[in-house]
Formats: sequence, C-alpha cells, structure tokens
Amino acid sequence: VSLCGTKQDSIPVAEEVLPRCLCPLIKSSFGFALQDSCPYLAASDIVVADATCDGKKKMYELLAAYKPVMVLQLPQIQDERAHAYWREQYALLVARLEQDFGVRITEEKLHGSDVPPASGPEKGAGSGPSAPIAPAGSRSAGHLLPGLVHAGL
Repeated sequence: VSLCGTKQDSIPVAEEVLPRCLCPLIKSSFGFALQDSCPYLAASDIVVADATCDGKKKMYELLAAYKPVMVLQLPQIQDERAHAYWREQYALLVARLEQDFGVRITEEKLHGSDVPPASGPEKGAGSGPSAPIAPAGSRSAGHLLPGLVHAGL
C-alpha cells in the first residue's frame, strides 16, 4: 500500500525534519505521516517496507517514532547468497509479525486462508489474525504472502 506520497502539499512539513535534497516522493510520504493525513498509515498496525534507497531508509527510521516499522533490507547482489539473504529477511518478518500480533504464521495457514478482502482503510477493517494483507489481485503488501510461502515459512 502506498503511503500517500503523491502530492506536494505535505512536502514543506517533511522538509522541517528531512533534508531538502531528498526526492519528493519520500518527502511527500513522510509529510503525510507527520500530518496524520494518510488513511492507510493511520489504519495500519505496522509498516513493512523495503529499503530501496538511503532516503527511504532514513524516512522509515524516523517513521518508527510514530508507527512500528519493519524494513526489509534488499540484497545488493544477484546470486544464491542474495536468495538466502532474502529468505532470511522473510524469516525475520514472520518472526516480527508473530511476536507483535501473537499469531503463528505457517504455510498451511497461508495456503488455507479463504478470507474476503478488507473493505477499506478504516481502522480495524479486516483486522485480526485471519484477515487478508491486501485485496485480491493487489500488488501492494499482499504480494508478501506468496514470498512467505515461497520462502518456506
């Protein structure tokens, strides 16, 4: 789910904290978080993010003061070591989700989940251990489920 980094209205607020040289997408996203005006962020229990650049790493580090954050560190190489490293990132994610939410994530539960998609970004919509991570067909956070299954978790 995008953290609403699509408008420039929130950039000035973010520039009070972030360096002005960061890209507008990062500043916009962080500004929405500071203004508490992103419904997706407000409805989330945790932010699972990828660290595709140093600016995002910094933004997520600062965002952790407002919301729990789990940053998946992308491998910097493309070989079998990268695959093992990425599997380890998923294992860390599973451990974090299990700890934070008091659930047990298994391959069987991931394959057996037949829950309709959440109705919207309202707080609590679709929440709970069996709730979907994202609507069916979405390439947002829901794409993590096949990765968790693929990683053997």
